[in-house]
Amino acid sequence: MMNPLAAIVPMALTATVCAQDPALDPDAAGPAQRIWAADMQQHQEVWLRRRFALPEKVTSARFVFTCDNECALFVNGVERASSVKWEEVTVVDLDDLGRDNAVAVHAKNTGGPAAFACWVLWTDAKGVSHSIVTDADWRVAVEEVVGWTETAFDHKAWKAATANFTSTYGLNLYNGKPLRVVFRNAYAEAADEIERALLALRKARDRKAALRALDAVEKAMVAARTKIWAEKEKAKPPQQGAQNKR
Repeated sequence: MMNPLAAIVPMALTATVCAQDPALDPDAAGPAQRIWAADMQQHQEVWLRRRFALPEKVTSARFVFTCDNECALFVNGVERASSVKWEEVTVVDLDDLGRDNAVAVHAKNTGGPAAFACWVLWTDAKGVSHSIVTDADWRVAVEEVVGWTETAFDHKAWKAATANFTSTYGLNLYNGKPLRVVFRNAYAEAADEIERALLALRKARDRKAALRALDAVEKAMVAARTKIWAEKEKAKPPQQGAQNKR
């Protein structure tokens, strides 16, 4: 009989994958400029924004970013991912964007140089690929303002971001092979739970601890399957009989 963990491990690894991952094909997008405030300082915080519009029929998009040192990325007012290591690249897949959108980033410099690079990628209804990258069109502030993550926030008073040098798509901020590629999507939280349970199993010192970890793995797997099957049911077209009911 096949070991059930053999099917679990690949799913858990979708949250964190060592580069080079096919999702970061260097031919998928051109370079992005590294941006920050003009007056870069040690232990500085900055707030970055960019608004963008998508065709009406586009339902998914991919955000790829890397930051020196730390950042949190918000899309339309909701935090979607964060990063604490410049050596990493984070990939965020979303399927709930509208026509008008805003990406907002709270970034921190914990010492030394500071920079942020990001790619926003999507494909339109005709199959044509598009991208937005960090450049001087992004806006920056050095103080937090109420509502700054929201789509409709007016950032006209913010200064243009200072863009210096470029980062290659698929590499870390300074064009090196990423230490890790971290994926965040609709199933990332479920994958995280499975990964934590598997880690507990690896650390188990005795049979009792191993059984507890396996119980946690099974519980996390059931939760993940429930979420995925619920989405499948939701996507089914309504039955003819149900449509005819009044």
